[in-house]
Amino acid sequence: MKNTLILSELNLALIAPCETLKATDLSEELIEEFNVGFDKPQRPDTDLVAQAREIVKTIPLKVEPKEKHKVLIYGISWGPHRIGMLTAVEILKMIGEETGAYESVISLDLANFEPEALAQFDAVIFPNSTGDVFVRPVAKAAFQQLPKEEQKEQLANAQRLGENLVEYVENGGGFLGTHGATDCNKKIPEYIDMVGGAFFGHPWGPRNTVTITVEEPDHGLVKGIFENPEFQFQDEIYEFNKFSAEKVRVLMSLDIEKSDEPNKPPKTD
Repeated sequence: MKNTLILSELNLALIAPCETLKATDLSEELIEEFNVGFDKPQRPDTDLVAQAREIVKTIPLKVEPKEKHKVLIYGISWGPHRIGMLTAVEILKMIGEETGAYESVISLDLANFEPEALAQFDAVIFPNSTGDVFVRPVAKAAFQQLPKEEQKEQLANAQRLGENLVEYVENGGGFLGTHGATDCNKKIPEYIDMVGGAFFGHPWGPRNTVTITVEEPDHGLVKGIFENPEFQFQDEIYEFNKFSAEKVRVLMSLDIEKSDEPNKPPKTD
């Protein structure tokens, strides 16, 4: 799955609350759909989007896009990571506009995961999407209130849509997932195999300092970004199961010996 990329986090976008009611580029229909089944509605933090825009403007492009690509941004969650997700979606849209690298289609329509619809996109982005994202309502408690037969039918359809996404990537489509994208579609083994593993806990929390080693400094995704072959930062580090180093290309790794003691022992080697 050489076109699959999982990032740890869009830090600016995913840790801040989204309470502002200022104007947003996202449609009210999409925001309403995102909040179905939840007591506390979320909205994009437009102040944070504006801050991110100013940062993006200061970063010179390493490669001038030859043509504008079309990406599907699909941000939805059964509960965790809802705070900040709409902000991440709007920031991703803004990055495409500012760089000219891609145009964004922001939609929660499951029809976009049919093969003929996926074919129009150069890449699909899951910005922290979490849980069973191909069922409706996605809110876990609300979904469990549905009749058992309907749940069964929806989960079968979710499996089919997940397989469509995997086939799309196998045929050359791109996939970008951040953070919770590995805590997503766990009932779909093909998806977990595609992203390289499934969330299994986070021994290191956001206040822990970890040391990261750049394994392939000449790879296009990391070249010129990190001055040194290793660096330290603080973040919530995911641990994976169903992971095999033989199936993925590891660009960066965590050096346990040079990192803080984990808050709890890792469950896997």
